[in-house]
Amino acid sequence: MDYLVPIKYVFRDGAWKPNTERVIVRSEALPWTLPVYIGKGQEGYEYKHVTHIPVRGSGKVVLFDIYKYEYGSKKYLLKVHSEYGTDVLPRVLLKLPVEQENLEDELEFEITISAENLRRSTTAKVVVKYLKTKKDYLLKYYVNKNLVESFSFKELTKDIKELEPKGIPY
Repeated sequence: MDYLVPIKYVFRDGAWKPNTERVIVRSEALPWTLPVYIGKGQEGYEYKHVTHIPVRGSGKVVLFDIYKYEYGSKKYLLKVHSEYGTDVLPRVLLKLPVEQENLEDELEFEITISAENLRRSTTAKVVVKYLKTKKDYLLKYYVNKNLVESFSFKELTKDIKELEPKGIPY
């Protein structure tokens, strides 16, 4: 998985830190919704990046969560998950401003699924792009380069309560 984004703050090593470069993450494991126990890693947390998918079966990988909050201006927070699941040690937290500032590049998440006894790997892509005309982000989902669905962040978060901005740099 690779993703690149110009962003003001990143959450690393337990704290928000200013960022002056593009965030790059490559070839990192993602958690499955139904993982198989294979052991423990950092600080005793269980790994959740391995699953069993039966013949003609399917599985779901968890990429990120979207949160919305407002403090001075509206923002979204993307919590990109790590091999430890959705509850602990996120890979990175991305703060995406709306209206006053905007994301100039796209966020591109490319996920490749491969396994033993699999004829060929499958590639999925999630693209997040800011639309200046709508003052919102658009999420597009592709499988093997074919567009499957697209959603606006407003649509995805319409029933979600806003986060309290405690501990989030503004």
